[in-house]
Amino acid sequence: MGVTSGAYGNWERGDRMLPVDVLANLPAVLRKPVGWFLEMPDKDSLAPDEIEIVALYRGCTKDTRVVILESLRAGYKQAQGSAG
Repeated sequence: MGVTSGAYGNWERGDRMLPVDVLANLPAVLRKPVGWFLEMPDKDSLAPDEIEIVALYRGCTKDTRVVILESLRAGYKQAQGSAG
């Protein structure tokens, strides 16, 4: 990519912003999907039931999504309590 170690260090420490042209080339150079850099799961990292849940959730109204999230949070909290 033609990047010096000094430039890389500046980006890593947050001293400088990563130039857009370098950022745009990262997925191809590192052979990773764009979502990987954004910590977004892709279909390859999800189980079939998780893919179905996401698809169904996206088709729900805002009010239904609130109910789903509240239910999931309660279930997660309960599972954490019984795991310890």
